[in-house]
Amino acid sequence: MKAILLQTIIGLALSISGIQTIYIYITGLDKGTSILLLLLALALIAVGVYFLMQAGKSDASVFTRLKNFRKNKTVDAQTLAQTLEKNNELTSKWSKTVEKRDKLKMLEISTAAQAETPD
Repeated sequence: MKAILLQTIIGLALSISGIQTIYIYITGLDKGTSILLLLLALALIAVGVYFLMQAGKSDASVFTRLKNFRKNKTVDAQTLAQTLEKNNELTSKWSKTVEKRDKLKMLEISTAAQAETPD
């Protein structure tokens, strides 16, 4: 974790230094600053972005914890069967509820349509 934080800080510092160097180069163009200053700025930005990308790619802390979590998690066949049975029950109850809701909506629509038409 310290390495990731250090790479991030170094990457930001180098990128900001590169941007400042570009600013110095642009403001000094009328005084005849060297093109080497621009090349230095681009190199600083490139190295800074490299460090930031290396810090972003480092998933060591996340994936090691995830691998340990997966190793400790075992699924029992009986527990899986019980979970699937509960899921099927909930699905059937939900489908009945949806059917009743649809019927009630249709009744509301037909009642509203009958109330609107004058006889």
